[in-house]
Amino acid sequence: MAVPTTTIWERDPHTAVKHLILDQYLAGWFPIMLHSRYWRSVTYLDGFAGPGEYSKGEDGSPLIALKRLLDHPVLVATRRPVRFVFIEEDRARAENLRRLIERRYPASRQPSHVTVDVYCGTCEALSIAALNSARAWTQPVFANLDPFGPNVPYDLVQRLGSNPGSEVLVTFSSGWLTRFATETHLHDGDRMFGDRGWREVRNQPDPKSKERFLVEQYEDLLRRVGLRLPSAFKLVDEGGRAFWLVHGTRHPKGLEKMKDAMWDADPISGFSFRDPRDPDQATLFQSSDWPPDIESLVTILKARLREIGGSATLQELRDFAFYETVYRMAHANRAVKMMLDRRAIQRQPSAGRIEGSTRLWLAKTLV
Repeated sequence: MAVPTTTIWERDPHTAVKHLILDQYLAGWFPIMLHSRYWRSVTYLDGFAGPGEYSKGEDGSPLIALKRLLDHPVLVATRRPVRFVFIEEDRARAENLRRLIERRYPASRQPSHVTVDVYCGTCEALSIAALNSARAWTQPVFANLDPFGPNVPYDLVQRLGSNPGSEVLVTFSSGWLTRFATETHLHDGDRMFGDRGWREVRNQPDPKSKERFLVEQYEDLLRRVGLRLPSAFKLVDEGGRAFWLVHGTRHPKGLEKMKDAMWDADPISGFSFRDPRDPDQATLFQSSDWPPDIESLVTILKARLREIGGSATLQELRDFAFYETVYRMAHANRAVKMMLDRRAIQRQPSAGRIEGSTRLWLAKTLV
């Protein structure tokens, strides 16, 4: 969408989908973190917070996060300190967000262990200092970073990557990803990626390749800073307009919950969901097709078997699907069953229940 110029604007379908996924994820994140014996407190950071609402009254991401905690008495009753840090560059939007929060959740009625701070300024200039002030470091931080353009600061992501229990969710518009290597954005890109390696995107032959290259570069960045389990999801509307959500975590449970949020958000009217590892970018699901078609995963697993010599255990294929694609382990079970039914693969032992240790290999005609 075009960068809005008004204080409050109409919510576009992409934002509605992002917010649905964010809400689904926080529904799992808050309970896990606040009931964990490992952590004393948690922080939610919204680096590009906006005004907190849209023209038809829909909640923005700051209100979604606040509702996920403050409207659930069981979570509030944990008495664990929870800090909300909202950063918004536009002064009118920041003031609107402050007024909205005070109207919905007056400071006089907020639990003493919950703090809410709204800062006016850029994410790049204020985020680390704001987290310092909130005493967020050494405890988990979930950072929602949804900018208009290439404005996610590398220094913040690097710091979060080294902070225990922290995660990031970054939004990329496909439109600016494909235009990102122009002279206008070179220095923005260096600040976002932390070096100049991303500039190799200019050697990619077409917009789709450029887009995929930059997303993979960003996943590599997340691994380097310590968020070793990144995942990238592409959502496309009926008009072909697309955006990416890139999630970074270091814990398998975080990856599992993000995949749950993605898959459980469907059916989403008018959107399809794609796996960047599929060279044909096949549609995984759309609102008219549920449960999801996993032909794309069948293709990916066949390619994986060829890549590693034609043979793997079921558990190895499950792990590959979980860690290297957008699919769940349960989807790998279904894909393997489909390949067995089609005699595209063989198994050992040849009969009985299929277990994680069951060895699978491509049928000779397909090797």
